[in-house]
Amino acid sequence: MDLREYMFKNRLTNKQMADILGCSCPHISLIRRGGRPGKWLAKIIEEKTGGLVKADELRKPCTKSEMISEVI
Repeated sequence: MDLREYMFKNRLTNKQMADILGCSCPHISLIRRGGRPGKWLAKIIEEKTGGLVKADELRKPCTKSEMISEVI
């Protein structure tokens, strides 16, 4: 599960998730849109989501087709 799906299922806003993780709203927005968090933040996200959002998945690079689909 990605962060966007986790937040949707748990009805969390960017502000609420930022407060849980101790980071900024724009940072959460960036991650939700496919940005890759640093190792430390990825581990915190995995911990705070009870392992539902995996750090390894958050840190995986986007493919070219995924980047294009975000633009369209």
